[in-house]
Amino acid sequence: MPIANNLNATNQIRHCDDDHDGIYAFDTTGIEATVLNGQTNANMLYIRSNGTQTTTLPNPLLINQNEIITIRVINNVTSSLTQACFDEMQLEFIVDDLPQAFAVPVSATTYCDDEADPLYQDGIVDFDTTNFETSILGGQTNMNVYYFDENNNPLPSPLPNPFRSGTQNVRVVVENRTNTDCTAEVILPFIVNPTPIMDLNERVLICHPNTQTTIDAHILDGTPISSYTYQWYLNGNLLVGKTSYAITVVTPGIYNVTVTNSTNCVMSRKIEVVISEAPTFDSIVIQDLTDINTILVNVTGSGDYEFALDDIAGPYQSSNLFYQVPFGLHQVYIRDIAGCATIGPIQAAVLGIPKYFTPNGDGFHDTWNIKGVSLQSNSRSIIYIFDRYGKLLAQIKPISNGWDGTFNGRQMPSDDYWYSIQFEDGRSAKGHFALKR
Repeated sequence: MPIANNLNATNQIRHCDDDHDGIYAFDTTGIEATVLNGQTNANMLYIRSNGTQTTTLPNPLLINQNEIITIRVINNVTSSLTQACFDEMQLEFIVDDLPQAFAVPVSATTYCDDEADPLYQDGIVDFDTTNFETSILGGQTNMNVYYFDENNNPLPSPLPNPFRSGTQNVRVVVENRTNTDCTAEVILPFIVNPTPIMDLNERVLICHPNTQTTIDAHILDGTPISSYTYQWYLNGNLLVGKTSYAITVVTPGIYNVTVTNSTNCVMSRKIEVVISEAPTFDSIVIQDLTDINTILVNVTGSGDYEFALDDIAGPYQSSNLFYQVPFGLHQVYIRDIAGCATIGPIQAAVLGIPKYFTPNGDGFHDTWNIKGVSLQSNSRSIIYIFDRYGKLLAQIKPISNGWDGTFNGRQMPSDDYWYSIQFEDGRSAKGHFALKR
């Protein structure tokens, strides 16, 4: 009795399809020698799945998908094959599917950097991988998919969604689960393109009598301006034909320019164009010598103006009327809100009469005089001071040091004293104040 020796543990020969047609040409070299394993006086008979019998196995052997071939070893002592002693085994040839790894559309792996401010671009974005695996497999089943980064480190499978990445080539391996030797690969070229680097916001002022100004896209990366395309808008409306780096404008409003680079990445710049006019000072109306002193500032001009008292830095107020102004000399400042100009200081003298003084030599309130007088305003007013009995104690000028609380070199006692003032502007005032020691 001859022996048909097994070719391997499973009596299977597998191979990956080489051209996706389901047919593979198997190399049969060595199969007969393995089955005989040194036996002599034996003949071989191969029975194909369709019943065809041959005494030799073709080499190469073309197999479509899979086929089981019966191999019979026959003792050749007996001349009749039907009466001879034989042993047989079955050998299965299997053609495993060779996977295909299909490319993902380039548009799905090419993004523009997504920072709102292009000055802070980091070259990393969140890629939407929703349909990646569907595209890669293209309808194939029974496949494993593996991903590797540019350093050949394994990535999660499927890829996270979103997949945060910079520019890199990700290698994809598609593997047949049945025969893991059958694989295919494709590269996913993740690309993050930079956006135009530019100043995103600007405010441009046209000050009357000027009537126009030039605005531009303000590219900051040193790239030639010819490397980009431009489109201008005014208040959201397309400016037909305005496709240059800079344009001249005469109309106020919100201008936007979209800048597109060679990789079709777009960034938009906003420019607010404001037309205004510096203020023209007309007059100051002062209400003083009252419990609530006021200063009214009159100006003309087409702009919007605001006003400050005593400090050019402000704070500024939109109203041109100042309430509860302390008596004394003040400086008024007027500025155009848009920024065309600030005018001032404009002097405003608010007259006031102190209610007391303390002539004790400490440097504070040591003399008494009216406040808010300047060389240009009420400097020639006349002031008389009396005691409670009507005795004239002093006659002083408003631009002098004032009354020191003495009469003929003698200190006057703490008491109420009376004044009578004839102002240069024609007004007069009478009242009393306290001397405190």
